[in-house]
Amino acid sequence: MLRQSEYLPGGKSGSARKPLRGADLTPRREGRVVKRFEEADELVIRIRGSKTDQYNVGSIRNHYASES
Repeated sequence: MLRQSEYLPGGKSGSARKPLRGADLTPRREGRVVKRFEEADELVIRIRGSKTDQYNVGSIRNHYASES
């Protein structure tokens, strides 16, 4: 789950640097980048900054498809 300030522009902080962009999402299948999200079994999300990121280095999160 993402905080509102991590995926929406503006908000309380008013930062235009932090919101999630299309370029921050990478679909993968079996560890390899694919062009279409429908083919992916994994989604890599680059979070460029958040409320808890004191040093503004960002982070990477992977979300995997489940069998069910």
